[in-house]
Amino acid sequence: MTAPTVSLLSDTGSPTDNITNSAELEESVRASDVTRTYAVNGGLATATYTAPTKDGYYTVVVSDTDTAGSTETASLSFTLDKTLTSPTVVLSTDTGAGADKITSDASLSLNAPDEDASRTYALNGGASLSEYTAPTQDGAYTLVVTDTDTAGNIKSASLSFTLDTTLEPTVVSLLNGKLADSLTSSAALKLNTAAADVTRTYSINQINAISLAPATATYTAPTKDDEYFVVVTDTDTAGNTASARLNFTLDMSLTAPTVVLITDTGISADGITSNVSLSWNEPDQDAIRTYVINGGTSLRTYAEPTQDGAYALVVTDTDTAGNIKSASLSFTLDTTLAKTVVSLLTDSGTADDNITNSGQLLESSIASDVTRTYAINGAAATNSYTAPIYNGAYTVLVVDTDTAGNTDSARLSFTLKGAQEPVGKSINLQAYSWSSHTLLNDVLIDDGTTKSTTVAGQAQWTVATRTQVTLSAAMDTSAIGPAAIAASSAAVNLQDAIAILKMIVGLNVNGVNKPLSPYQVLAADTDGNGSVELNDAIGVLKYVVGLTQTQPAWHFVSELDTSVVAMENLKPGKPTSSIVASLESATPAHIGLVAYLTGDVDGSYTLGSNHLTQDYFTTLVGNHPNELSLSQFGIYT
Repeated sequence: MTAPTVSLLSDTGSPTDNITNSAELEESVRASDVTRTYAVNGGLATATYTAPTKDGYYTVVVSDTDTAGSTETASLSFTLDKTLTSPTVVLSTDTGAGADKITSDASLSLNAPDEDASRTYALNGGASLSEYTAPTQDGAYTLVVTDTDTAGNIKSASLSFTLDTTLEPTVVSLLNGKLADSLTSSAALKLNTAAADVTRTYSINQINAISLAPATATYTAPTKDDEYFVVVTDTDTAGNTASARLNFTLDMSLTAPTVVLITDTGISADGITSNVSLSWNEPDQDAIRTYVINGGTSLRTYAEPTQDGAYALVVTDTDTAGNIKSASLSFTLDTTLAKTVVSLLTDSGTADDNITNSGQLLESSIASDVTRTYAINGAAATNSYTAPIYNGAYTVLVVDTDTAGNTDSARLSFTLKGAQEPVGKSINLQAYSWSSHTLLNDVLIDDGTTKSTTVAGQAQWTVATRTQVTLSAAMDTSAIGPAAIAASSAAVNLQDAIAILKMIVGLNVNGVNKPLSPYQVLAADTDGNGSVELNDAIGVLKYVVGLTQTQPAWHFVSELDTSVVAMENLKPGKPTSSIVASLESATPAHIGLVAYLTGDVDGSYTLGSNHLTQDYFTTLVGNHPNELSLSQFGIYT
């Protein structure tokens, strides 16, 4: 019979080395009367061959036996090797974002191949090479690494990456400011446009910083004057970086110019003037000041206009950092006023002798912006002229004043004859304390002649007809007697010092819903300097304990004096020395004098048996509801 033959179906390694990764056999065809068996590595013979799968060295004996019992054998020895470690390949340094495989470094990190394996590298489908040469040109790459061992096992790994080694330089400058001095009023930056894959950060530092401040994703311009440097850093997805540094000095401070008329000769703050001299502050040392009038040329000096008209001046300061601040002033120059002319309307006597029976005047007309006043015989000026009706010599001063403050005047003297003869007018004066309403006697009244009030607090006299009378009032307690001195002394006590302290710190002096009287404020100013201060309370305390012998003083104001009612708390102003009273009401004219004693803040002075009733004040306030109040006289309802 014919002996069987056996070999490897596929010797996957080198030919005839019998090292393979497949244990499948190639056998001779057996005859029909032959039975074939297989014994692997001396094991039991089996009718079928099962290829081993575990790596190792194997011997297979193939035996054929025919029906006559003859036996022939063949054997095959081989090494089965199905194991190969797969290659691994990664970028040595993925310089961009983690695992994005965009890098500026194409160096690789690989495992070592098996000892019997050879390794090849194919880049972008090119030839397989035994060594890897890192590409240097930017672009996209795919690398295939293949290991092949002696048994013919093949395993591969691939890596795709993008090589990017290029980044545009970062360029930074000041958006505003002079390049030469790096001095600016704005820390805004001008930067080149970053590519889409670039991340930009900013580090803002004072010039003397020891280390860089933390980088931020956005730039916030500093606003405090100082010296700074900014580091701008660009980083692309491959990890390439580019930086630029900018040093600059931030100066955002500039004193604003101020400009006002030195003298607004007309109505205060109306800007209409006959004098266009200006007052302004000095510009900062590094600032240049310019002047523009009515939108004209910008000039370094101000030339006062001389022609009447409306003007708009803009004063602009510009410093070396580029800060600009302006101030404007609008004014009207008016230096022209028509001459004032006045004469008698009718000179009824001899022509031009100014002796007449009518005091009516013939006047020049006035412009719409002119105010005309009249003063007769040196009296206070009035806005209207009332011709005198009584015989006598008169001088009328007519003064015209326009809104720019220009003035012109005319004076006319004449004698009125054939008119009424002057008659006297009776005055009934009454003096009383503000809180207790005690009628005060022995008050000295002086309107050119001296008289004093009676025990009823009254004084009566007659004056020549006129519209007002100016007088002074005073009371000397030492001249009146011991009782008056004692009453004044007793009225100023510790309670008054406490009241002044309450007044200073803003506490209620008279109780809830009982407002402060202006006479209390006047009385609290014991040193007469026009203000209520701690020194006034100390003065009262010294008086109470006898450290000073200065007697409290009496002061008098008209009960109709509206300036007293409008007085600011704690700043009453200095005591008045004269009182002006109107005599325009029917005779006898009533003059009410309100008295306050310095230091007697609560108004406790009560010497005297005569007092005004509350009805007096109810009537008084009722006749003057917009000017007076009951609370100012210590009456709370």
